[in-house]
Amino acid sequence: MENIDEYIDKNKHYFILMHPLEYCPSPWGPLTYVSSSTREKWVECKIVDDEYVDRGKIKLRSVEEGYGSEKYYISDFISHIKSGHIVPKTEGLECVEEEWAEPLNKNYYLHHSAYTLKKVNK
Repeated sequence: MENIDEYIDKNKHYFILMHPLEYCPSPWGPLTYVSSSTREKWVECKIVDDEYVDRGKIKLRSVEEGYGSEKYYISDFISHIKSGHIVPKTEGLECVEEEWAEPLNKNYYLHHSAYTLKKVNK
């Protein structure tokens, strides 16, 4: 059995890939949903709900407006940290949008952009 305290720090923040929340009006009030067709972004999150952790699960809530929360079993959370799908926040680590062009031939380029995590010196 692994020592979960090595991976889970309730005072620490983590980056996870999330889709932004979408809103839709309805007669019952606005509906909130997440669409897989929107761009994923590395979003800074914090652990919430201590009681939840004690039941073998963990909940991360975005600290950035416009994103929701994700729930994980603790074993899955640890696996995602080990595989890089969840990244513990360290000093200077931020989500930045990278853009680049890929030449298709001498006259045409395919432009790309993606959100990545980078150490930013301030």
